[in-house]
Amino acid sequence: MKKCIISIALVLAFSTALTSCAKNSELEKTSELSSGTQTSETSSEITETTSISPSETESVSTTTTTTEETSTETTEPSETSSETSSAPDGGTPTKVKVNWDSYEKAEHSDPIVTRLREEPVEDFITSSDYGHVMPFCAAHGESEYMYDDEIAVRYGFIDAKGRLVCDGVFSDCYRTTGGYTVYKAVPSTSGETDKRVMGYLSSDGSFYTGTNYDSCFYRGDNLYLIKLTSSGVSYVSLDMTSRKMSEEKSLRLDDLLKDDDFYFYFEGARIVDDRYFVSVGEQGEVLCIFDGETGKEIDIPAVKEDYVYYPYLIGNTLLYSIYDWENESNSRAYLYSITGELLFESNEMIRISNQRILIPLKDKLVLIKDGKAQASIATDGIIPAANVRFVDDYILLTAKDGLKIYDMDCNLIRSIPEVKTEDYFLIYATNYLDADFKTNYFIRPDVVNSDSDNSDSVSFDGATFIINILTGEKTEIGSYPECSVIENTSYILVENGEQIMLGDFDYKFKYDFKIIDTKDGSIIYQSDRPASDIWTLSDIEGHSYMIITDYENDSRKIFDFSSGEFLFNGEDPFPSGVSYIAEVYNGSFRCTSKEQDTYLIDRDGKVVFMYYPLAFDD
Repeated sequence: MKKCIISIALVLAFSTALTSCAKNSELEKTSELSSGTQTSETSSEITETTSISPSETESVSTTTTTTEETSTETTEPSETSSETSSAPDGGTPTKVKVNWDSYEKAEHSDPIVTRLREEPVEDFITSSDYGHVMPFCAAHGESEYMYDDEIAVRYGFIDAKGRLVCDGVFSDCYRTTGGYTVYKAVPSTSGETDKRVMGYLSSDGSFYTGTNYDSCFYRGDNLYLIKLTSSGVSYVSLDMTSRKMSEEKSLRLDDLLKDDDFYFYFEGARIVDDRYFVSVGEQGEVLCIFDGETGKEIDIPAVKEDYVYYPYLIGNTLLYSIYDWENESNSRAYLYSITGELLFESNEMIRISNQRILIPLKDKLVLIKDGKAQASIATDGIIPAANVRFVDDYILLTAKDGLKIYDMDCNLIRSIPEVKTEDYFLIYATNYLDADFKTNYFIRPDVVNSDSDNSDSVSFDGATFIINILTGEKTEIGSYPECSVIENTSYILVENGEQIMLGDFDYKFKYDFKIIDTKDGSIIYQSDRPASDIWTLSDIEGHSYMIITDYENDSRKIFDFSSGEFLFNGEDPFPSGVSYIAEVYNGSFRCTSKEQDTYLIDRDGKVVFMYYPLAFDD
């Protein structure tokens, strides 16, 4: 568990990234922050802008502001101006609070920070005015490795316009369905180490549960939030569509609370049937099960074999697998109820989702959900595991008459006669930002090329066409070896990459590529010169982009698929040192450097937020 320091939270008011911790000062300890959506009752000055423009000189330019008095009683944000202080080198006064005692002339540009509130924001304040919120690194500890998991970090949030809406009070932040799970470090009751608490924050910043919970997990469209109590756990479920929370329920965990390491079991906590508490490890294995009505631990059923995998939680059942490496026919799989009752036994079981299992029998596949047989698929006796694949909500089964596509309830959607073996490629989307997006799925059949002069020389290559698994339509893509879906579009990216060796351990890549519209097979874009790298990514609004990088010429272009045009007039707007694009929203890109500096560049190429994190001793 990360070593975190909650005492930094209030000190880091973070008026700008130039603010630094005073030397030899003792940080004041903070108490656990209050939960839930907060309401602000403030009287504050309104300013048109408090941004600091980058300057090539040592001075910082002054921003003209217009102020008026206003009184509010709402969760909506109000922009405020910062105090003015003079630089020690005689430069122009700046509307930023700065600790000049630790001032050092920086080689990089001045930060660009616009605060919505002058006072420290000690917890996230919801608003419907943000549009979208994005995390930024406000402070971090020091380590030889910048991304070491043990480094204490503080995250704050900015909105879609690059305005700072929350200071660095979160010790962790992870993107999740429709938003973020955020964490804080608070003093534990023993005082020996910090305790980590968490909550959920929607991506538009209009909903926040507060950090009152110890763990969470998803089931269907609901997010379950679990909190440790003196007698066990309490939990609520959050409907992700309506954002309504259920009434709080409680479970007893008498036996678990006697364990000195009981905190360990809450990292992967699950609630099953509103009665059972299940602890799941990092690899999905079940560590322990408790009956929340009796408070007693349930013995996980033991299979008397030399080697048994940990059971895995599938809905409200436990799946065991025993694999015999010497004789595959001796391999066995067992499905138990949560209380240890044996439900099914077979040579093999195929997990196709967090809720469903397929059991191959002699002439059919049986679909199991919540421990019960729901449906089946006739297979004509062809059922090796290699013939069954699954992707999102679809089951793909290779049969004698071609590839068959089923939904998760075993209803046949389409047959594709061109694919008669298990040798085919699934074509996926390549959104490395893990944003929520919609995509089509395609397959690319394998073809066998044999050298007529040497029957032993056989190579396997993809066909020159791909097939939409839902419509059955073909699209010619040529002989390009790589192919991927561009999410939220009907486009396919096909590319041919080449590795060029520059020395013994030095090499570079170059890519020729084109974009094909699967609706009519037309080419909407083709590279005029090889690229060093190609990325495609999308945002939660359904906009998709392609980033084309040429390292030799230190250039980067971004293509907007929604408009069919390049952003920034084809010019590279990213500051020197930017190494990673962390998020995109409606044409604005949140980027970071190796030092975890944060930049937000809008769709016109203007840097609207630039922040250099503070460093503290962790």
